[in-house]
Amino acid sequence: MTKLTSQEHFNALWLAETIRLQEESQGDFADSEAVRQAQKEGGDFQTRILTRAQWLANKTNLIVAQQSAITAMQWSVKILCALAFFFGMGLILPTFSVADHTINIFSALGCLLGLNFLMLVVWILSTVFGGQSINQLGRLVLWLTNKLTGKKQVAQLMPAFFGLLHQRHLERWLLGRLTNGLWLLISIFALISLLSLLATQRYGFVWQTTILGDSHFVTIVNLLGSLPQWLGFPIPPESLIRQSGNTPVMDDAARQVWAAWLVGVLVVYGIFPRLILFLVCSVFWRYGYKHLQLDITKRNYHLLRSRLLPSSERLGITDPDNVFVKKRQPIINNNVEWGATIIGVELEPDYPWPPNIATNVIDAGIIETREQRKALLDQLVSDPVAKLLIVCDPKRSIDRGTLMLFSELAYCVAEARVWLLVDEKTDSKRLADWQQALEQLGITYADSDELLIWLSERT
Repeated sequence: MTKLTSQEHFNALWLAETIRLQEESQGDFADSEAVRQAQKEGGDFQTRILTRAQWLANKTNLIVAQQSAITAMQWSVKILCALAFFFGMGLILPTFSVADHTINIFSALGCLLGLNFLMLVVWILSTVFGGQSINQLGRLVLWLTNKLTGKKQVAQLMPAFFGLLHQRHLERWLLGRLTNGLWLLISIFALISLLSLLATQRYGFVWQTTILGDSHFVTIVNLLGSLPQWLGFPIPPESLIRQSGNTPVMDDAARQVWAAWLVGVLVVYGIFPRLILFLVCSVFWRYGYKHLQLDITKRNYHLLRSRLLPSSERLGITDPDNVFVKKRQPIINNNVEWGATIIGVELEPDYPWPPNIATNVIDAGIIETREQRKALLDQLVSDPVAKLLIVCDPKRSIDRGTLMLFSELAYCVAEARVWLLVDEKTDSKRLADWQQALEQLGITYADSDELLIWLSERT
């Protein structure tokens, strides 16, 4: 397949996850042609899942809905940036007195930094303790996206979008990037607004407070100015700070010192933290975005494996007499407390079934058709058991399909064993082939009914 860009790869993963959620809620698609195309294109298991999903998405117009959702999300971000422009440009205006051309320093700090700092604390807390929840800004983007598209399928795409991101906790970095980016824009526009007003008007600075004295305000100004001072922004001298307590000092030098101090405080405490957090979120987002993959252990993907990777391809060899499957770890280990099932595979038509099993053992019957095989695998995935006993007759020839079935069954349960029905008619060479194959699979086997005792025992 042609190498995909990061955006194309993410879109393909997004479609596959949407298809998976749709099949979970609405049932499987008629996908025989999609599976055939996936097998024809080749590649590993995930690549074939993506090919199948691409074909189904084309058939159901899901790709069109996805492009509409992407466009709508881009416009939603543009709308938020426009709102950030107006919000930032108007942020400083309440602190300017048009009548006497004065700026209240306390009010200016509150407008420029107060809400910014409060929302920064809220974002940090929601990122650390909020888990996978979507913050209010994320909900606003979703709302705008739905309003801008008006397509029903977009509502199906968004759960898959955030579910896919959550696999690597990327939703926190994407929303963090958006949140800090918007506040960075707000602070920059506020700085532009502040500089524009200071450059075109002559303002005096005053701090008026009832509860704080001169010494307290001197301490506050020096503390806030200590970091900006490293960048060359001046700190007003103590005498100037005290003089500005009752009436604004209209001296040009005093105006310039206060103006430079206020600009420095906004840059260091308003712009720099958001810029740093935006860059950090962007680095984590881009790294995770490039390395994002499907979680192929999920049930629907697992059930596709045998169809997208036919046994002859998975085994990788063509000699039917020497075919073995690699050992795989079960999808569950000790999470299932109890449950025992017995099935028959490759049995003679006249074999008496079921064997003499205990009452606590479930008889799943004899598996003969592909439909029975799929139904059994579905059942074991949705309702796993601790023990599975597979009964088979080694007088029959071993084949790829049977070995693959054993491998998939062992993959779905905590422990699987095989009971080989050996008698005087059993060919020793054929029995040895069966034993070798089961050893390759890593499945325990025996040729006696003692396995029935193992099956009925609780562990």
